[in-house]
Amino acid sequence: MKQTVNLKFLLIAILMTISMTKLAEGQCTNNIPCTSEYNPVCARQDTSYRTFSNRCVFNRENLCARTGAEWEFVRVGQCE
Repeated sequence: MKQTVNLKFLLIAILMTISMTKLAEGQCTNNIPCTSEYNPVCARQDTSYRTFSNRCVFNRENLCARTGAEWEFVRVGQCE
């Protein structure tokens, strides 16, 4: 019985490690849930500015970025 519990724990730990590795490798999907709440944040990427609808959407974009360059948080509120 104790070995079964240990084996289940080990299997869960391995699966979580694989999942986190895939996420860190940029193999992210846009299935990260964010609310539709509008609480805008302004961000910058090099010389481009972009308004994200909320901080979660901003974080998801950086986590799932395909361009390699991350957005840098500038301030709460819309970009001008």
